[in-house]
Amino acid sequence: MKRPMAAVAGIVLVVAAGSMAPPARFWAAYAAGSLFWLSLCGGAAAFVAALEITGATWSDWVVEQAESWARLFLVPALALAALPLGASHLYPWAQAPLPGLEVWFAPASVLARDVLGILVLGGAIAWLLNGKPGQRYRRAVTMAMIWAIVGSLLAWDLIMSLEPGWTSTLFGAYFFVGALYTGMAAVAVRGLSSPANFTPAASHDLGKLLFGGAMVWGYFLWSQYLVAWYGNLPREAEFWLRRAESGWAVLGLLIIATTFLAPFVLLLSAKVKRSPRALAILSIAALIGLWAEKILLLGPSVRLHAPLPIGLAELAVGAGLSLAVIGLLPKHRQ
Repeated sequence: MKRPMAAVAGIVLVVAAGSMAPPARFWAAYAAGSLFWLSLCGGAAAFVAALEITGATWSDWVVEQAESWARLFLVPALALAALPLGASHLYPWAQAPLPGLEVWFAPASVLARDVLGILVLGGAIAWLLNGKPGQRYRRAVTMAMIWAIVGSLLAWDLIMSLEPGWTSTLFGAYFFVGALYTGMAAVAVRGLSSPANFTPAASHDLGKLLFGGAMVWGYFLWSQYLVAWYGNLPREAEFWLRRAESGWAVLGLLIIATTFLAPFVLLLSAKVKRSPRALAILSIAALIGLWAEKILLLGPSVRLHAPLPIGLAELAVGAGLSLAVIGLLPKHRQ
């Protein structure tokens, strides 16, 4: 299937899922998929910025792969623009005003600031990617700061607000770190299209970064859970309890296994890090886990008792959005 046709097929698949699945389930899966791809493309841009800021000289081919993902940022951004159509099925603030937060979480207010944030971030990414070598350092610093702010805003508005009584000052940083990790994993997968550059030495370098990404992601996740567990406050515990019932707990364990434990254990081995194929397989598993993580963050708020957290609706929406984005990914230039 040619790539533009794959993108069209993906859109058709998403529309078909929307016509058959219950509205709350469909929109939770749609929001999760859109946020996953937004974090992947935005995280790839953050990876470009990080390499530029640190002055990495080994990473020209990595930058090329990361830029190919970052240039697709507009696609998940447009997908996310359809979320207001289903906001009333997901968000309490779209159903009734939240006491004390009537202005901040007024639907028009949420829409205005999130759209503005995404537009500013998209402009900053394009500004960075189109900069000349002498301009990119300052642009990278600016883009990274904008991404941290906008990413935090989206995490608060589109995920944390599902549970109005739950707050976490670390959640914005957790979302941003997860996006950077997602972008790095996507670069490792994309690297297989450039075997001449994705050498064992290059794979080893990228593997060490992925090991660090898994460590930081796991640390931020544990830090949030530990504070909630130690404080044992009902409004904070409820968020975790919702995600520890029925099949959600099993999904959470699988996410930790694929996104943290497997990379942490296997990437301790230099042999695994020096194998481009092994690194790509680990990265694919991590990407699946990071997509499922978005399902876990959003789904329990609208589907409390779910023996099977991921079913045909989630798979169809996830596959459709993936085809829509990957179908527009440019071929690697040899």
